[in-house]
Amino acid sequence: MRHCPNLRPCVTKRPNPLVRIVVLGLCIAIASQTFADTPLAPPEDFTHRAEIATVEGRVETNTTIVAPANHAPWAIPVWARFYLLAPDALSILVLSNGGNLLGSRDPDQIVATVYYVEDGAVHAQSFTLSDTMDPAEMPQTASHFLWLDSYRAADGGWELVLSNTKTITITYR
Repeated sequence: MRHCPNLRPCVTKRPNPLVRIVVLGLCIAIASQTFADTPLAPPEDFTHRAEIATVEGRVETNTTIVAPANHAPWAIPVWARFYLLAPDALSILVLSNGGNLLGSRDPDQIVATVYYVEDGAVHAQSFTLSDTMDPAEMPQTASHFLWLDSYRAADGGWELVLSNTKTITITYR
C-alpha cells in the first residue's frame, strides 16, 4: 500500500480496462488505414532464400529469377514485389504491384498472374479483377480499393481470401 504525503493510505484509481481496449482498437484502426495508403517503397533488387529455392528480383532487367533446389533456374519477365512460390518451386503466384490494394475498380485490370514451368518453357496465366470478385464489393481505403485480405499456399494451388470474405483457389498449373 502506498502512502500519500499526509501519511494516509492513497487510493489509486485505475482506468477502466474497456476504455484501454477501445483506445487501443482505435489507434490500430487509424494506423492500419494510414499505412494502407502510404506510398510503396521504390523497387530494389532482392534475394530471398528458402529451402526449396532462391528467388532474386532484378530491377534493372525487370525480372524475377527462381532457382529451385532440384531444378534448373527459370525467370519471369516482371520484378515481383508480392509473390508466393509453389512447394515444388516450379510455379509462382505474382500479385499486382499494389499487392492487396488496387487504384481503381476496373474489372479488366490484372490482379494476379501465375507463372509456371512446363516442358522446359515458362508459361503465364493472368487473372483479372472480374475473374476473382465483383469490383463493386471492394471496400475503399482513403485512396485505394482493397481486393485481397490474405493468401497462402494450399493443396494444388493458392487460396485467396478476398475482401468480400469469399475464398477462391488458383491452381499451380
